[in-house]
Amino acid sequence: MQTEQTTAAPVRPRERPHWPRRPLSPERLWWLSCRLLAAGRPRRARVLKAVNYCVYRAILPPEATIADDLQLGHSGLGVVVHPNVEIGRRVHIWHQVTFASDAVVGSPDRIVIGDDVVIGVGAVLVNQQGKTLKVGAGATIGANAVVTRDVRPGQTVVGAPAREVGAALRVQPPLGA
Repeated sequence: MQTEQTTAAPVRPRERPHWPRRPLSPERLWWLSCRLLAAGRPRRARVLKAVNYCVYRAILPPEATIADDLQLGHSGLGVVVHPNVEIGRRVHIWHQVTFASDAVVGSPDRIVIGDDVVIGVGAVLVNQQGKTLKVGAGATIGANAVVTRDVRPGQTVVGAPAREVGAALRVQPPLGA
């Protein structure tokens, strides 16, 4: 009697995250333009900024300081960033977000975004001349919030003007993952 041999289906590697790292993504173009400016190539940095604007309609200046793992939701459509902005690691910025400032480019007045921050659709972050606006690590800024004051780490702010509504909710990975 012959036994039937069954073949198991091949195991597929885990799928990539929902944010694909396209070679021409707005995040990558922005990061490259920042690196070109830091390397003393301002013209090339400006060309990449212009390409980013033409393709994605996002104003992403090379003078800003960003991490290489920044995520722009919906390809950063309509995101406007002032050059005096520092963005931490693993920050997720949705579309139509504005970082505005009265400060002159290169002044010490900045908008500083901590690590693991989520900024919702249409949010506006505004700092005034002579001040630095800080968003603490792990904070969440709700959709259409207008932030004019510092946000404490781990807090969620909503509304116009933004007000704290509690601790930021984070989805924890399952145990053993």
